[in-house]
Amino acid sequence: MRLLALETSEYVSSLALLADDLVMFEQTFESRMNLCETLAGRVAEALTAAGGELDALAVSLGPGSFTGLRVGLATAKALAHARSWPLVGICTQEAIALEAGASPGDLLCVVQSARQGHFHAGIWERTEGSVRPRSGLQVVEAAQLDSMLTPAVAAVVGPATDAVLASGVQLPPQCQLQTVYPTARAVARMALPRVATADPDACFSLQPIYLLPSQAERMRQLNVAPGTVPRRRVVVRRASLADLPDIVRIECASFPTPWPEKALREEVTRSHGGLFLVAELDGAVAGYVGAWLYAGEAHIHNVAVDPALRRAGLAEIMLLVMLQQAAQAGADEALLEYRTGNDPAASLYAKLGFKPVGRRKRYYPDTGEDAIVASLADLSAEAQQQALASLRHQWEQRHGYELHVEI
Repeated sequence: MRLLALETSEYVSSLALLADDLVMFEQTFESRMNLCETLAGRVAEALTAAGGELDALAVSLGPGSFTGLRVGLATAKALAHARSWPLVGICTQEAIALEAGASPGDLLCVVQSARQGHFHAGIWERTEGSVRPRSGLQVVEAAQLDSMLTPAVAAVVGPATDAVLASGVQLPPQCQLQTVYPTARAVARMALPRVATADPDACFSLQPIYLLPSQAERMRQLNVAPGTVPRRRVVVRRASLADLPDIVRIECASFPTPWPEKALREEVTRSHGGLFLVAELDGAVAGYVGAWLYAGEAHIHNVAVDPALRRAGLAEIMLLVMLQQAAQAGADEALLEYRTGNDPAASLYAKLGFKPVGRRKRYYPDTGEDAIVASLADLSAEAQQQALASLRHQWEQRHGYELHVEI
């Protein structure tokens, strides 16, 4: 697989072209003021090295330079859309943690400079050949960084280690400082195993990870305190009868042979053996997911999002919450069906770990299409739960919503 990665979050940017795990092209360059002028030409050089053919793209999402991230992401999304290449977004801190000198099991505190003496910070665990998040990303002052550096943290790594040292932060015993910059090579290596489950709408929906307001927002005299930038609010909760009109409306708008209101009412009011959730976006019901829970299985029977609000990540977060709730209810396997021609659904389910296990001939009476039966096994296993938790963390970083789960 040939994958081109762009990393533009710092004032030194890079490109890397990998063929599987072999680096075919790599370039590092300063990008403080002229990235918009030079990036396209450098990408053209990389494409020439690839013979004009790629299988996928990857891009660093931040946190980092506002302008750098926007230029890099806009370039990657335009290429992905024009050439129908899968696009994978990678958190910049993941790439930094992967580049650090560490052993599997080590906890790393990744630090990047933010404004006015603050840091972008997150805790990451090195695994065999990869990394996984152990905390959410935060904007912290030096005093708050002290509280993140527990004795379990093996190293503080990132571009801002000099600033950490100058701020007087007290490192735990045996904790090392490593100045590490994100690279396109690390972005590519994190992205390679995710290409198969890449969001097919990433060229439209992928967003940078911003934890602070931009300079333009500050100049408009918006509140610039960390965490005060208005964000869209998503609430995933149990459905109630008051939601039924919205559920019926979305059902009828989503399927050629919708479930009748009576059947949906029964699922919403079911007290045993099932769970029905809705997602609200800014206070309005935007989608729903339902499942039957029995004999150690969770059979997801329905998932839909208001057509006007698709490509916003709502189906993914509803399913992630449903799978977590099903595991807590004792389910060890999740099952669902989807139409053979529903490629976006197939891509999403594969991203969540579902694997095809069967086929039901002419299952859908309106078109005569077959149904693919897919399964997510070992749902309650620790490794599976960690994988789902990582997907939820990536979802929160990618979309930037204020998320509330009220079950």
